[in-house]
Amino acid sequence: MASLLLQKVDLTSEQSEIVFSGITGFADLMLIMCLRSNNNAASDGVAFALNGVIDGFTSIERYTSINSTTTLADQVVVSQTNEYVGGRCPSASTASGAKSTTKVMIPSYSESGWPKCLLAEYSQVLLTGTPATTWLGKVGTTWSSTVPVNEIAIYPADGSAWEAGSVATLYGLQAA
Repeated sequence: MASLLLQKVDLTSEQSEIVFSGITGFADLMLIMCLRSNNNAASDGVAFALNGVIDGFTSIERYTSINSTTTLADQVVVSQTNEYVGGRCPSASTASGAKSTTKVMIPSYSESGWPKCLLAEYSQVLLTGTPATTWLGKVGTTWSSTVPVNEIAIYPADGSAWEAGSVATLYGLQAA
């Protein structure tokens, strides 16, 4: 599958959300993100709004491994929030420079008539404590709308802002 860089956002100052719009002409989408929020908690959720709609995600499945020893699996049936659709990221209370890495796939985003599925894979390292805490996880969900996705907004779930140095890159994918 061939990929084409559509847009890259590299924040030089705090920003409440990262928005990609006018998305057309590809079979699938892939987002690659390296994020850190200014929230004062240890970590924050990575939330999405598709076409300006912040709710509408249903049956979120989340699997997380913490320091390779604890595995959490939960099913969160959600219709009003999408707090962890894109996984988790470090925040201001963690050591300077700690960020998360997240890849989100949105197949068949431009088709109408059926709901869209999202799959996120993420890792975050919290540099506090000995040893540092490493999170690895996957999140799968369905967006209940059947219209094509033409705008994606990424924001911290607690409503804070992304710190300077956060990066998000959107790729369009085509069958080879």
